[in-house]
Amino acid sequence: MKPTFEVWKLTITRGASTRAIAAQLNSTGPRIKRHLESDPPAADMVIELARVYGANPVEGLIAAGLLTHSDVDQAATKDSLARVPMLHLLEEALARERQAVKGRSRSGTVSTESEL
Repeated sequence: MKPTFEVWKLTITRGASTRAIAAQLNSTGPRIKRHLESDPPAADMVIELARVYGANPVEGLIAAGLLTHSDVDQAATKDSLARVPMLHLLEEALARERQAVKGRSRSGTVSTESEL
């Protein structure tokens, strides 16, 4: 088991024993031990543990090494962008390109913004 996961588990459960955690999850001690002390811990058990103890499951999955911050950032960005209307995305892209052209024209790379 990864040390960061152990710290996360101890923090959210306030140091609860395997037996106490099993009781909270309506499970058995051996099952909890097998799923949470494997390397890596079982993702579904990490999620269940987080939800029962009111913690963020994503933080648990990161602590367990099952996800990276980059994985989460990428998924969040993609999900957020999917909700933005296409017209707003195009307007933002155009505004950024105009800004880039302005910057290049100041440095002498491009003569005018009218290329857009």
